[in-house]
Amino acid sequence: MRKPKFTMILAAFPVLAVMLLFAIPAIALVNPGQNPSVASAQQQCIPLNDPSGIPAATLINFDDLPNAAVIADHYRQTFGVTFEDGRQTQAITYGLEPEKAHSAPNVAINNPILPGDSAGVPMHINFDEPKTHVGFYVGNGETDQISALMTAYDDAGGILCQTRLQIVPESHTVFMGLYDPDGRIVSVSLDYGTSLLSESIDDLYFAPRRGIPPTR
Repeated sequence: MRKPKFTMILAAFPVLAVMLLFAIPAIALVNPGQNPSVASAQQQCIPLNDPSGIPAATLINFDDLPNAAVIADHYRQTFGVTFEDGRQTQAITYGLEPEKAHSAPNVAINNPILPGDSAGVPMHINFDEPKTHVGFYVGNGETDQISALMTAYDDAGGILCQTRLQIVPESHTVFMGLYDPDGRIVSVSLDYGTSLLSESIDDLYFAPRRGIPPTR
């Protein structure tokens, strides 16, 4: 009486094997690691965990501004880089804890406009010209063990690729970056999800520098 059930189980093995073949890579993508990991399986970008992989990089360290300065388009004329300055949030410098910066004294933080808060409100950075490489050091994770999601967008606002850091450190010691061989990155965002802690970066690196078109 039980033999038909056993036959059905044997017949199901090939199907289960195929399902596992596709499930294992997906599990590997969300497995926590020490370095930023790929968050999108459909992307062509390459995650970066060290700025040394960015050729002839331009660096913005935010240390030419005073504490609590609204960054906005301060770097646009020289570098073609604009930070968000809107009704919901704005990027400002923060220099009261220079020991936690990657390059003292300032970092750039996502400063929500009251009565709002930082939950679900990412930091956005825009480039006047497309980039192949963009990256920065992240911090302000305190002891909350929050994760960070970096997303790169094309000129139509479409998502090119993403990379995720499982645990954001308090000091700005971990680098997150993305490399698009086709040079289509015109903006990036950094999102700490539902955390009330503000997104915070130091030492923004990107390439190519202003006036030089991306090469494939």
